[in-house]
Amino acid sequence: MSRSPHSIFNLPQDVIFDILSRLPTKSLIQFTSVCTSSPPLISHPSFTKLHLSSSAAAADDQHLLVYYESTDYINQFYSFRSPITFQESLKLQIPYKNLHGYLRIVGSNKGVICFFDTNYYSNVGMVILWNPSIKKLKKIDDPSYILDRVSHFVVGFGFVSRTCEFKIVVIVYYLDNSNTNSVSVYSLGTDSWKKKEDNIAPCYLMRGWSNNVFVNGFVNWLACKQEIRGVSHEIMAFDLEDEIFHVLELPKNIRPSYNQVHLASYGESSSLTFCAHYLELNGEKWDMWVMSDYGVVDSWRKVCVISQPMLSIPPLLMKNDNEVLIVTNDGRLMLFDVNKNEMFDLKTCGLPRMYRAINYTASLALLHGTRSKRSKNRSRVCVTGGGGYIGSALVHSLLQSGYTVHATLRNLGDESKVGLLRGFPYAEDELHLFEADMYKPEEFEEAIQGCVFVFHVATPLLHTTGYKYNDTVEATISAVKIADICIRSRTVKRLIYTASVVAASPLKDDGSGYKITIDESCWTPLHLNIPYSNHLLKVEYTEAKTKAEQEMLKIGEEKASELEVVTLSCGLVGGRGHLPYAPDSLLVLISQIINPSTHYQSLKYLEELLGKIPILHIEDTCRAHIFCAETPLVNGRFLCSSSYISTAEIAKYFQENYPQLHLKHEYFEEHKTETKWGSKKLEDYGFGYKHNMKTILDDSLKCASVLNTLKSMSN
Repeated sequence: MSRSPHSIFNLPQDVIFDILSRLPTKSLIQFTSVCTSSPPLISHPSFTKLHLSSSAAAADDQHLLVYYESTDYINQFYSFRSPITFQESLKLQIPYKNLHGYLRIVGSNKGVICFFDTNYYSNVGMVILWNPSIKKLKKIDDPSYILDRVSHFVVGFGFVSRTCEFKIVVIVYYLDNSNTNSVSVYSLGTDSWKKKEDNIAPCYLMRGWSNNVFVNGFVNWLACKQEIRGVSHEIMAFDLEDEIFHVLELPKNIRPSYNQVHLASYGESSSLTFCAHYLELNGEKWDMWVMSDYGVVDSWRKVCVISQPMLSIPPLLMKNDNEVLIVTNDGRLMLFDVNKNEMFDLKTCGLPRMYRAINYTASLALLHGTRSKRSKNRSRVCVTGGGGYIGSALVHSLLQSGYTVHATLRNLGDESKVGLLRGFPYAEDELHLFEADMYKPEEFEEAIQGCVFVFHVATPLLHTTGYKYNDTVEATISAVKIADICIRSRTVKRLIYTASVVAASPLKDDGSGYKITIDESCWTPLHLNIPYSNHLLKVEYTEAKTKAEQEMLKIGEEKASELEVVTLSCGLVGGRGHLPYAPDSLLVLISQIINPSTHYQSLKYLEELLGKIPILHIEDTCRAHIFCAETPLVNGRFLCSSSYISTAEIAKYFQENYPQLHLKHEYFEEHKTETKWGSKKLEDYGFGYKHNMKTILDDSLKCASVLNTLKSMSN
């Protein structure tokens, strides 16, 4: 179809860009779905840069983002509100399931919201960037840290106007010395981290989460020179462009009797607000100071005093000199009118100290580079058992890595599992679900067709009657027929089977003790009676997984020219996955805390079977699966575990690091064995584990806590 001579697209490109840059982001996004000519222009990097560098934003692009949590500790809410009336206009759903327990808002700038997925003490975490306007999310790879030495992280985020670049700064404080820290800066433009070897943070920030305010290119934190709370408060500012620190003084004539201080944004974050709290006989008061000329100490001015009987929660932000967004002690969100000295109820109630409010301006940021590590032509893969603990996490990781994923579920009518998988980032375009039953291997044929890699994760744990198989052992072994389906497909290059380390016991065949090391040469002697065993553990799981892995490897040897077979014998998996409940393997790992006898029996059984407990983080589990698919020449059997520990070592760790927990004395009794972990095969191919015993146990405990498992299981 020919263009009209009066079409906008006949104008010079710079003129078109100028016209389009004046439109609201919502209109630009709509163009991409209704016009065949506008997407290339709107997607052009030069236009995105022009759009981001524009100082004036359309009124429709301006929002206030408010985060709060329900008073029952279960639900988290993100909503856009009018910056004028503060009334809710849209509830947001983040396409990301946190892994560590808490999803903290770091900040927002130019349409991008930065989150830190962390645990309670923020001593481990992952940075997430999300643009809700265009529904794009990017997970930032972690810089390298020695986690055993880390005390806590401090994170900042902002936009450098001159270079039109988003940056993240991470400060790591270490356990050995409070004055020791390291600073790393991430640039979205290069998608890389850079450690600032010659520049450390000049101030100390307390362990726990530290909010920041981004003003004029600087990330600002309220800090102190010493480790002792309340000593020498000052503002530590990091210049994202020059990547250096500055220290700003507080107002010179603030009351010396304040007992709480806080930083907040002012207006559109062009100024900085300092809030000082103190008590008087007639109630609580907040002095509100604004730095009118950022960086100039003499420009601090006391704007107003908020005086209410019960108001100890720091103000969220100042809209202007006359309006302040506050939270009452009982968790109500209010707008305080300075002139009238009145509070207006915004009809929102949540946990008082969990609120966060930031300004948000819609943009096209992340339209480029968000999938820099994803190629649209990446391979098509299949994951069996996609609704389980490992399966769902693997589906999520594969989608993030750029694969098109075929995932099987036993029942597509199970809305909880279907909804979970459909909610993953990129699932709308790259995920295809199929119904297939382990007891009917032929049902997997459609899902496998066209795939290059197949991850066979599914395994039956409880026998289902009414089929031709007598027990789960027969059903599990029969499932190796999936290898035949892979061969018939003529597209599958490699089959990765999720095996279990229960098939690799170092027990000697005569039962006289353990071998010196546990490695890929070990096979579980199924004729031995293992203490703490029962029919489910010994037969339906250990025997089934051992025989199935042996059959799978046999097929790999016999049909090596037609199909590459890898078996990945995973240790006891822990850490936060994507399920809305705590999986059995995680419950077994922390069974000394939750105390149900069946789970602790399983833990002791594993120790008797394997000498000690090989453990593995769910993230490393997924990384190892993908590594085994992508790495050339990988074939055969691999044991997969980052730590090999006794049940007594687990108990000691929990007791030392969580003294509020009370563990039984029997948990500290050592199981005598000299067996060492001898498997290095996976690492020899180049794989590296990200998580050690500490993070696996911490994340597992935090996961159970977040999902209310500790309370429900201990009752």
